[in-house]
Amino acid sequence: MFQDMEEKGVKPDMFSVESLVAAYIAAEDFEGVQKVLNKANPHEKLLSWHGYASAARLFMKSGMQVRAVTALLEAERRISPKNGMIAYSFLLNTYADLEMYPEVERIWRVYKSKVPPCNSMYMSRISVLLKKNDIDGAEEALEEWERVCVAYKDLRLINLLVDAYCRKGLVEKAVARVDDAIKKGRTPFANTWYKLAGGFFMTCQVRKAVDMTRKALASASSPWKPDLANVKGC
Repeated sequence: MFQDMEEKGVKPDMFSVESLVAAYIAAEDFEGVQKVLNKANPHEKLLSWHGYASAARLFMKSGMQVRAVTALLEAERRISPKNGMIAYSFLLNTYADLEMYPEVERIWRVYKSKVPPCNSMYMSRISVLLKKNDIDGAEEALEEWERVCVAYKDLRLINLLVDAYCRKGLVEKAVARVDDAIKKGRTPFANTWYKLAGGFFMTCQVRKAVDMTRKALASASSPWKPDLANVKGC
């Protein structure tokens, strides 16, 4: 496409280059993507952070880690204040998937320096820490969120830890976390109670599990059926 445009005297723009990259990615044409990146790299405005990030994901899928990291670094160079919230979250999760934890920590520091504190930032942080089973780190991140995002009462971040506790059989710790949230004026979701039910079923505390399931059903905003997988452990 580049060659065809050059022969016709048409100057490539971001729309045409992004479209070409998207087409190669859809076809899983790794070499086609790389050729476009090689052409676009000298021209800052021919490919956005998202184009490079999407290419990185394709390279990861095929085990081309060096190419993936190169594309991620180019993506980072193109992040602007306007798209920082989404872009840094993407990089945070992608480096975590690559198990490049020093880069995860570096991106987190950059993220906090460039983007005002918000729920989505800390949801990404906690999710990444839980991916590597760092519950202590996730707890610290949640406490930091509560300090810097005092106006938010969103229980989704707490749900992440509740789910992690319950999966590890730490159901009493999960209950304490929910109780603390309620004291601070937050309202549990139906799936918060159901996560607790799953934790109690896992530890064969059936009566408590049933109580939590009833709370989940009572607080559901629409018709909802419990997942029977919860009861398989008992």
